[in-house]
Amino acid sequence: MHKTLHELAQQQGLAPRQTRALWRLAGMHEPPAALYQRLQQALALVAALLLGAGLIFWVAANWDAQTRTFKLHLLQAAVAVPLAAALLLPAGRRALRVALALLGTLALGGLLAYIGMTYQTGADAWQLFATWAALALPMVLVLRSDWLWALWLLIVAVAIGSWSGQSLINHLANVFDWRSSRNLLTPLLWLLVFACPLLISRLGLVCNMQGQAARPVLSLRLAALLAVGAWGAHGLFYIFAEEDAHTFGAWLQPGFVYNTVFVLFAAWAGWRSRWRDLAVLALALLALDVLALALLGKWMFVNMHVEENGLLLFALMAAGLVGMSGRWLYQQQKTARAEMDAYHVTDEEADEEAGEEAEGARHGR
Repeated sequence: MHKTLHELAQQQGLAPRQTRALWRLAGMHEPPAALYQRLQQALALVAALLLGAGLIFWVAANWDAQTRTFKLHLLQAAVAVPLAAALLLPAGRRALRVALALLGTLALGGLLAYIGMTYQTGADAWQLFATWAALALPMVLVLRSDWLWALWLLIVAVAIGSWSGQSLINHLANVFDWRSSRNLLTPLLWLLVFACPLLISRLGLVCNMQGQAARPVLSLRLAALLAVGAWGAHGLFYIFAEEDAHTFGAWLQPGFVYNTVFVLFAAWAGWRSRWRDLAVLALALLALDVLALALLGKWMFVNMHVEENGLLLFALMAAGLVGMSGRWLYQQQKTARAEMDAYHVTDEEADEEAGEEAEGARHGR
């Protein structure tokens, strides 16, 4: 914009006084709207994240110099004080309330981790994370912040990953057997993670820092990253599970198709649904590219016996696929921008027509 203003001044031969007027008209000398408020909100959230992370790292260090009772009471206070303050503060201090709730939620995880390490409850890791998510949910529902929803979804995702990872790490045979009850249920759990931001948006459970209903951008994209990443990873496991197959269709195991369908659903949601989001579409498209290239690569190197000389061919095919995906995604971005511009133009025309009608009514009277 700076360069454009100088070029306009030179092309039109503007005098210094006219150039300064053009500069003031462009508003380049003014700070962004609500800059102080946004910086204050961002710093409060970052401070809460840093304090909560520091507390969790302190728990992990086991604090050998302190007594067990002191550690337990300190962690309980670290949970109770921020959450109580978040509830008692006036509604106008929403940014501070969200930051305190964020700190209390992180401290809750530290408290559960300390209890699990100290008292040896016998609970699995996924049970501790599931308990953390269940205890944090009421505060998230009260404040309805996109930041809190994103943190809550991350906790839920770690619980699901810990639960499904038991079969992934300890019993690889169960992963490759798509009919295993755990492998049938896990993609559905990730579907719930993906759909959660869409559901809370539909129910009006997300608000911005001004307390107004808002779109869950952060939680939606985080949920897409977690869910699409999990579906893509499980799809890759099924691709490389079968080694003796000699036909292309033999590698299309039901488990691979099962997870790929969910990735396709995520792509549709980011492309054509009412919650259209190009970041979600890009994540799903990347996962589809990885799955397609893994399937193609295994076919080339196993059935066609392509060795080092085929690496260049595979690299060219990968570059072509990724290039076409990127070009198509760029076209979708241009289309979305054109639709947004047309929407704004329509609104401006409607306002102008309303103003002309009001002016005509006044002249008529």
